Amino acid sequence: MGIYDAIIAATFLVYDLPLWTYNQKDFKFIEELVLLDEQK
Repeated sequence: MGIYDAIIAATFLVYDLPLWTYNQKDFKFIEELVLLDEQK
């Protein structure tokens, strides 16, 4: 995970929002982060 991805994840965690992204591989290990993906 790069610094920009970490800032994005932290922002969504602080505001308790789900993160919509196609790049789930960089975020899937953060258990508290809710990931959304329309490709499913």
